[in-house]
Amino acid sequence: MTGKAISKRQLRKAVVAQFVRHFDLSRLDFRRALRRSKGRARLMGLAVATTLYGIGFAAAYLGWSRGTVPNEALAKWVWLLMLPSSVVGALVWLITQARGEYALRQQVKTYVLEVESDEGRLWRYRPLLQDLVLKGVDVKLTIEQSERAQLEALDPLDYAHTVFALQDRINDAANTVWNSDTVLQLAKNLQIETDD
Repeated sequence: MTGKAISKRQLRKAVVAQFVRHFDLSRLDFRRALRRSKGRARLMGLAVATTLYGIGFAAAYLGWSRGTVPNEALAKWVWLLMLPSSVVGALVWLITQARGEYALRQQVKTYVLEVESDEGRLWRYRPLLQDLVLKGVDVKLTIEQSERAQLEALDPLDYAHTVFALQDRINDAANTVWNSDTVLQLAKNLQIETDD
């Protein structure tokens, strides 16, 4: 574009192209990966509870069939076994879920460190994120940590939520955030060539 100023639409296309190049959204999608992890954790808890109950029931039945355990004791034993096996199964479920979530969080954190290692990425999109409010996410702090290269302090989930909100803002054509000042500031932050 020699001799002409780059248009707002072309700048927007360049911003979208840079966003796609900078962020791999599939690696930041914590919720989808967490859903699979939660299902496995529930199955593990259920399997442990079922196994414990089965072992206890088998022992009680064996005693009853040999005549050492009376009928009333077998009936009580069958009902009493449900409580400890359920509690142990629930604990196994929660521990397995927490371990799976931790591993996923570490994967996202590794990706965030990889993305932010070159003088930060997220802070460059600050003009689009200035007035963004997300429930449970401190967007301004996340942007500041990205700009200051405080990579260890970045919360990977806050970062992921902010990037997904940024994607929504970038893809929203009717968004009022895309004014001339915002586009020029983005071009400067992202080092997009403009002829003023």
